[in-house]
Amino acid sequence: MLKSYVERLRSQKPECTVPDFDPNGPLENAKVLFLLMKPGTRGAGETNVVSLTANDDQTARNMRELFAEAGLEARDILLWNVCPWYNGIRKTTSNEVKDGLDALSELLDLLPDLETVVLVGNHAHTAEGLLSSKGMKVIKTAHPSPMVRNINPAMYAAIAPAWAEAVK
Repeated sequence: MLKSYVERLRSQKPECTVPDFDPNGPLENAKVLFLLMKPGTRGAGETNVVSLTANDDQTARNMRELFAEAGLEARDILLWNVCPWYNGIRKTTSNEVKDGLDALSELLDLLPDLETVVLVGNHAHTAEGLLSSKGMKVIKTAHPSPMVRNINPAMYAAIAPAWAEAVK
């Protein structure tokens, strides 16, 4: 089901790429979904998979450390982006967010066991209304970027404890 979903997204915007879901994750059986905003230029944008283990950009390294601190296993978490299309540009437009929320609504229908969604970063927080309306438990955290880690250590330190709540 998720492979077909990704193919549909790719056909909607053929000028963009849409990374695959991590094949080592829970896929359709996910109970927890971590949502970031958009595939990164050094992560999924390069590897074409949304994965903590396949990607080695600084955000993925930070996320691996935070997962370990929170007692989470990458294989138990589905990772995705509010805006799944990668166009080589870091910023998102309001149209991309609207299209992404429509696509996210479709994804939620493909995840029957989903209980909790973690919105990673302020940009991903745009999905809160949609998720709340579907009855999801929503956890909002800062983005684990090097910038947040260096500029606001207290905000960064709050991420792992919040992520640990996702599996309780």
